[in-house]
Amino acid sequence: MSPKGYRFNGHGEVVGSGPVLDEVIAFYAARGDSMSAEAGRKADGAVMAYVERASQLVSPGYAWVASEQEMRDHWIAYWRDISG
Repeated sequence: MSPKGYRFNGHGEVVGSGPVLDEVIAFYAARGDSMSAEAGRKADGAVMAYVERASQLVSPGYAWVASEQEMRDHWIAYWRDISG
């Protein structure tokens, strides 16, 4: 609901087989939830993202409101109005 996020800079590597992929699959399988276990059974590869820098992104819309709550209230009212 909040138009905020992050921009990540770095590089990635596709891991299609080998000990790194085995370690990634084991990590998620060990979490014990069904989604992680299912992903581990179906994974053919993984992407390892190496983040070198993370920057917060803030929508220009925040220039006209005083607070996060005011921005949220605006959009809640907007979507309520157009939804009927």
